[in-house]
Amino acid sequence: MINQDIIKNEFISDDSKKPVNAVAMLRDFLSMSDKQQAWNDLIQLATDKDINVRLCVAKFLDFAFSQVPHEFKQQAWKDLIKLITEEDIDVRWWVAEFLGFEFSQIPDKQQACNDLIKLTSDKDSGVRTGAAYALGSIFCHIPDRQQIWSDLHMLTADKNSDVRTGAAYALGYICYQLSDEFKKQTCIDLHRLTLDENSDVRTGAVYALGYACSKLPDEQAEWACLHRSTTDK
Repeated sequence: MINQDIIKNEFISDDSKKPVNAVAMLRDFLSMSDKQQAWNDLIQLATDKDINVRLCVAKFLDFAFSQVPHEFKQQAWKDLIKLITEEDIDVRWWVAEFLGFEFSQIPDKQQACNDLIKLTSDKDSGVRTGAAYALGSIFCHIPDRQQIWSDLHMLTADKNSDVRTGAAYALGYICYQLSDEFKKQTCIDLHRLTLDENSDVRTGAVYALGYACSKLPDEQAEWACLHRSTTDK
């Protein structure tokens, strides 16, 4: 059993190396008796002045979140959303991407969805990219899906190529779950992205179309793949 008082002492130390040591000890999360307190310590470390500490915490959040008590999940989600306002781009990117991975464990899924949708307008392209991938992951968990589709459709025209790539992958993943009207528009979007100026976007769009075609009924797949790009520019 890890002594959490030691972790707290490590955290408040002026020694610049000790917060990193605290994160290392928090990795043994499963053996801690008070996981809620351990989570609180972890979130506090996520705003540490040392970038290495912040990144280490961000990469560990997905595991830690899955271990916090169910009754604490909603508060833990709010803690995560607050981290999106961090100035450090890498931390915000890790958190944005992570939100989609653990979505199924969130009690208030509609509010969590709304939080993710807000991230599609974030000023940082990395956060928008993470949000795009996350929206594709959570799509099957949300009854009202039109807003998610609309935001992904919007992101296909984002000025940043990574965001467009993320939107392409997400749309390919959810295409078979859409109504016929949105399936057609999604395939139009993906066909457009196969002609994008950026090679990564083109590659992502071709892959997404291939995946979408494999999931659609035969007659829809034939239409969707009719103009599928098979060669790069």
